[in-house]
Amino acid sequence: MGFRKLLVEVDNECLVHILHNQAPATLRNLALFNEAKRLLSRDWDVQLSHIYREANGCADKFANLGYGLPVGCHILQGPPDIVKDLIMQDVAYWGCST
Repeated sequence: MGFRKLLVEVDNECLVHILHNQAPATLRNLALFNEAKRLLSRDWDVQLSHIYREANGCADKFANLGYGLPVGCHILQGPPDIVKDLIMQDVAYWGCST
């Protein structure tokens, strides 16, 4: 798709800190951390920042949904029921039309 700039917002402040620095030797998920560092070091501009979970309810719901799925690519044909209400709240707040 040619995307060169990424904004990654993470609700785990500790994770943001260790991704900006080095992982402690005792990190439980060292393989996952190393994979994240590898992806962040690719040839693109990535801005990694902390965001409070409450500030992005849809992302939090999607993360919870993904946690229960098998590893791999999952393509959704539309928004799952767990985020429809949050999307409608955003539409009402921002005055967007559907």
